[in-house]
Amino acid sequence: MAITLRNTKGSALTYSELDGNFTDLNGRIFDSNAVRNLIDSDYVQLRQADVFRDSGFVSDIIDSDYIHYRVNAGYVKGLADSAYITSIVDSNYVQSIQDIRDSAFVTGIVNSSYIQANQNIRDSAFVTNIVDSDYVNLRVDTVTYLGFDSDFNSKTTSDLTEGTNLYYTNDRVDTQLGTKTSDNISEGATNLYYTAARFDSNFANKTTDGLTEGSTNLFYTSGRVDSDISFLVDSSYVSLRETITLATLQTELSASDSFGAFKLRIAAL
Repeated sequence: MAITLRNTKGSALTYSELDGNFTDLNGRIFDSNAVRNLIDSDYVQLRQADVFRDSGFVSDIIDSDYIHYRVNAGYVKGLADSAYITSIVDSNYVQSIQDIRDSAFVTGIVNSSYIQANQNIRDSAFVTNIVDSDYVNLRVDTVTYLGFDSDFNSKTTSDLTEGTNLYYTNDRVDTQLGTKTSDNISEGATNLYYTAARFDSNFANKTTDGLTEGSTNLFYTSGRVDSDISFLVDSSYVSLRETITLATLQTELSASDSFGAFKLRIAAL
């Protein structure tokens, strides 16, 4: 059977023509003469012109009919059948995979030199040589937001949503204080709580020197007594009182509950 060339035919080859070409080639003896007969000047010119690598040329040969035929013929299924896979994944293949996981195989790779190299990577001196001050400064400059301070200074609590830690308000203080007594406030060192014992102790150490004089109950002074006597006991009073006996004075004094009442009783005689 003669080989059908696309250049000779002038159009895309059919599957039957391609299959015939391969069948014919399979029966040929590829000696130098046969090769020269196949690779003629027309073929060389086509190769030089990149016709075989042209996408249009390939599309003309491998069209949808060709692909459907190869799929329907079981060509693709034949490549992926159990016999095909078994021929590849045989006992030698499985053994090679097991050898890779074998401890001796791993030991051959992860030997003392490999371990030492990894330890050197984790060594502080090794890390220090890489992560030096320049590297740290570079990272700091990269991740530090230099405008934070200025932005933060322009904010107040009005810009911050209240969370679990509540803001101060007068109403909250009044509400909380209304539920408290002195039992909830620890006694300090200066402002002490009142106790009877403390009052008695302090009062025992006091005299009238420590008590400010009021406007009604005045302290006794000689000047005040002399002034009162000069005002009340004049010559008429003395003449009148000369007739009063000592017994009368004692009676009036006993009947008076105060010096003021006594004076009034004497004046009334």
